[in-house]
Amino acid sequence: MPLTELITFKVTKEMKAKMKQFDNINWSAWIRTQITKKMEELEKIEKSSNLNFCSQCGKRLFSVDDKFCRLCGARI
Repeated sequence: MPLTELITFKVTKEMKAKMKQFDNINWSAWIRTQITKKMEELEKIEKSSNLNFCSQCGKRLFSVDDKFCRLCGARI
């Protein structure tokens, strides 16, 4: 997966305060699980798509139903 498509998760101060209420949860494992689920979802979309990239700019398409490129606006 290209670095430009890396999914990040930033924990804000507000989120940390809410998370303290649930000290019994392994947040690191939960976050890894969420990232894994998202990666599997993206891989499934990529495998099911006949057209995985925009022919104009090369941006990866997110859905087989995309009509236009999300980056350059080219018609798919």
